[in-house]
Amino acid sequence: MRKISFFIIAIFTIFEIYAQSYGKKQQSKNYYFAFKIMPGVADELVQFAVIKNDNKGIDEISFLTKQSWVRQISGKEISKANPNKENLLIKYKLFKIPDKVQREGDVSVSEYTMYKTIQLLNNLWRLRYYEYPYRFYKGSTKGWAKNLNHKIRTLPSNNQFEILKTYGIENFNNFFYGENVYRLLRDVGNTAWQNNYAESIDMDPNEPSSKKK
Repeated sequence: MRKISFFIIAIFTIFEIYAQSYGKKQQSKNYYFAFKIMPGVADELVQFAVIKNDNKGIDEISFLTKQSWVRQISGKEISKANPNKENLLIKYKLFKIPDKVQREGDVSVSEYTMYKTIQLLNNLWRLRYYEYPYRFYKGSTKGWAKNLNHKIRTLPSNNQFEILKTYGIENFNNFFYGENVYRLLRDVGNTAWQNNYAESIDMDPNEPSSKKK
């Protein structure tokens, strides 16, 4: 009788572990870390979220603070988009971690990746704006966006927006999400990519042809 009871308990235990594991996979399958370069609360120029997208469109959005978004993506907070609490910043190799930091151990690596990621996120506004639109800002107030119409300070050039479209958006109401989040953040931290983006301005149709060459 005891053997039968033990066998039944073992079966239920295995089933529960499988169900939990399957549930985690299912839960993370359609949930993604996301952001869009659109003003939000507290003078933020970028909105951060976890979204659910099942190929029929986005049907769930959970907005987060920048700090909470970073904690979730680094596995410090529970998240539907990261149920296994992996450090996705390391997994997707957003930046190189110095040897010195690696030698100091996992805690230092985690703190470093979170700090560097916040730096990257703090530069996202530059993709859309010519200059920081609010009064107070610590650091350079010049953005990378350069619209041909110099009166437009809140949109990039057409050529610059074509670059952004390669990361999965059609307009600034759209979220960057999934793999494109990691691709864009990696590139935003690359000086050569920054320079290429900043130089991708539209040609003035009124400019003399000799200057266009």
